[in-house]
Amino acid sequence: LPAENEEIAQAFSLRNAGFGPINVADILSGLKVPAHLELCDGPFLRLWPHRHQTDGFFAAVWAKSE
Repeated sequence: LPAENEEIAQAFSLRNAGFGPINVADILSGLKVPAHLELCDGPFLRLWPHRHQTDGFFAAVWAKSE
């Protein structure tokens, strides 16, 4: 649900100006994860049980600004 995923990510970004979001697709591309797996939903990683044969999963990534 957005309240458990995107809204938490957005709240973190708003409260932690010293961190910048990183697009998960860029990370996966750098790791040579095949694009056909369609793991990214916007800047986030999202796994679906019916698509990926896993539990549902959401991830967002930030890096500390210098």
